[in-house]
Amino acid sequence: MFIKRQQQGFTLIEIMIVVAIIGIISAVAYPSYMAQVQKSKRSDAQVGLQQLAQRQEAYFSRTYSYASTLQQLGYGNVASIDSPEDMYSHSISSTSPAACDGTATASCTSFTVSAVPKAGTSQASDADCATFTLDNVGRKSAESNDSPPTATTETCW
Repeated sequence: MFIKRQQQGFTLIEIMIVVAIIGIISAVAYPSYMAQVQKSKRSDAQVGLQQLAQRQEAYFSRTYSYASTLQQLGYGNVASIDSPEDMYSHSISSTSPAACDGTATASCTSFTVSAVPKAGTSQASDADCATFTLDNVGRKSAESNDSPPTATTETCW
């Protein structure tokens, strides 16, 4: 008399179907995940710009002028500084009037600070929010890296 044994386990076909389903789900989910990571890292640029603007306001309260260089704000003789999480490069992009030097004799009455993604970081591929700016009245703006750049302030801030 033959006793029929019950088979246990999965067939190769069943395993391949599961692997294919996981692959399809991953292909759909990964780009969405990366977009969310990029979006969350934009806060690094925003925080850095706000810190730079606070230093400008502190400088203004001492000298009655905004600083025209990062050195005047205590950062040393550099053209740009890194953001807190090292994803962006921040700088003073403009001051006015054009001839101001950040001193009482040639005072600056306004400033604009900007942030751009550093090369080699994950934010370098963020085409929607390639440049962030903040000025002395608190106006925030952002631009894409399209040619010509388009305003993306509402998306980025």
